[in-house]
Amino acid sequence: MSLKYDNWGIIITYKEFYWSHFKKLYDIGAKNYENVETSHIPPENVFVIDIYTWNIIVQIIKDEKITLLDILKKAKANNSDPQTAKMLFKMHLDDYKSSTLSLKYFENVNPLFEIKNPN
Repeated sequence: MSLKYDNWGIIITYKEFYWSHFKKLYDIGAKNYENVETSHIPPENVFVIDIYTWNIIVQIIKDEKITLLDILKKAKANNSDPQTAKMLFKMHLDDYKSSTLSLKYFENVNPLFEIKNPN
């Protein structure tokens, strides 16, 4: 990771997590650890996103022809002001228009995993 550029992090969870903005979690835990290094990825550039919301993000990117970086930057800007900060990441997506969530791309990927019934 280069310090010349903004680096971003996304933590994908299987279900909604109460704090989608990692900065809040960092602030809670930072006092328990010495010498925590944040110069490569600032905590305000890290988001916790559940898998369903991730799929909505993919749909928005396809529908609106914007980039993931655009979405992350807007969420960061929103979270920097208490008036516009959001607790769940999906709340940042309310400003975007997208079609009904389509998971069609899974139809081609699923057979590649060769998931078998263990019984």
